[in-house]
Amino acid sequence: MTRSDVTFDAAGSAVVAALTALIVQLDEAERAAVVDEPDAVHQARILVRRLRSVLRTFRPLFERAAVEQLRASLAEVGDALGRVRDLEVRVEHAQRHLTGDSPREMRERLVDDEQARYRAAHADLVAFLGVGGHGQGILEFVSAPPYAGRASRHAPKALARLLEREYRRVRRAARGATDDLDSLHRLRKAARRLRYACEAVTEVRAVVFGDEVAEVADAAQDVQDVLGDHRDEVLFAMQVQQAGEDASVEGEPIDAYTAVADAALAGAARRLDDLPDALRTLRKRARWLKKSA
Repeated sequence: MTRSDVTFDAAGSAVVAALTALIVQLDEAERAAVVDEPDAVHQARILVRRLRSVLRTFRPLFERAAVEQLRASLAEVGDALGRVRDLEVRVEHAQRHLTGDSPREMRERLVDDEQARYRAAHADLVAFLGVGGHGQGILEFVSAPPYAGRASRHAPKALARLLEREYRRVRRAARGATDDLDSLHRLRKAARRLRYACEAVTEVRAVVFGDEVAEVADAAQDVQDVLGDHRDEVLFAMQVQQAGEDASVEGEPIDAYTAVADAALAGAARRLDDLPDALRTLRKRARWLKKSA
């Protein structure tokens, strides 16, 4: 697609179209999550994050209070989904790292106990989603969008400016990042928000930009994936270390725990080696945004 193929003139209407498409997907994903279909909780959590990211990036197009109210409601849904998904990830990592030779007690701690916590958390999620309420707020937002004055501006120029501003946040987070989890997590969230905002205005229902912005999204995803894999491995290693401490208190050998934790930390370090290249690629592709803003 070229710039001449733009299907939206007003920036606000393009974003509302993107939000509407995401709402439909979230409704389907939540129903799948309730019956615990494979990967459904994960997909629902992603869609909540997409919605919150799009609202945050393009907030200047709408009344600020309305955006923040909706983002807060979505955050509650995301937290409920996140509690279940985090346990799911822990089980997945344990199953990948453990072998048939792993001690039975270790498997009980890192797999069986976590699966029990997952079932309990999923029951809480089902109860939470059954109460509902957040869906109505989303529908009201897109049915009668609380536009601000900037919403009527020409879509390509206005949206490119907001996307470029989002990239500057990534750049600042990258400059402030060290090897600690908090700063790397801030960078990951900034890259994720840029990715989701770019995808929102390059995909069906809200096609404003073409390959140039889609490539920015791809590069932002690479940064997000590197940091996500790193974080998951580090958090899993910390979990294993804690389980090893519990095993030690019970008088059990901890060599297997130490080996798994060390392997996870080594994998995290290897993944982080990919970050400089990912950031360089993103910087190159984001130049298009600055030229178009």
